[in-house]
Amino acid sequence: MKETKLSPAELMQRVYIFYPRHLSSSDNHYSQSPEWQKLKALQEEKWKNREGWLAMLKALRSTFPGSWVVDETVPMRLPSYRCQLYPKECSAYRLPQYQTVIGFVSYLAPVYTVCAFHSNQVGNHYQAENLSSVFSKETILYAYQLMDEIEKEFHYEFLPIEKALEKVPDVAVGNHLMGEAKLFHYLFDAHESL
Repeated sequence: MKETKLSPAELMQRVYIFYPRHLSSSDNHYSQSPEWQKLKALQEEKWKNREGWLAMLKALRSTFPGSWVVDETVPMRLPSYRCQLYPKECSAYRLPQYQTVIGFVSYLAPVYTVCAFHSNQVGNHYQAENLSSVFSKETILYAYQLMDEIEKEFHYEFLPIEKALEKVPDVAVGNHLMGEAKLFHYLFDAHESL
């Protein structure tokens, strides 16, 4: 795993290319801004040219037969590719709590992150907790394999989740008000709670 040398300040400069500064995401001008139009064009391009992403998912499915490798990339919604690995040892149907591995490959910068996703059974449903960088013994192999596959396919560098928690002061995204969202929300997914 090769950790990125890009600083949070450098990553913020990438954010500013694709997200309008000093505008609320509910502002009518937000979706009309040149930055937002660039993001939409980039999302469309990445969706059309996702052969490498699909090949990586296929390789992961071959490496982990019996586990679920789910493509959670939502066209025109996320600023990244996203997948979730459900190890067969951590099946949500068998355990009162489980952990999966989520990988994000940013469209905006040559970085990716891999996180643990914890869920606990509460009554008849599962309650998700926040993403973290702490992997269980059942998921650590999946996390490292996912990192290897991303680096092999995209030649991107790893951005630790802790480094992605830096707040972006003058940009809004999704339900996050200006100054509340973190680099993670702009580079990977505006809808995750951290």
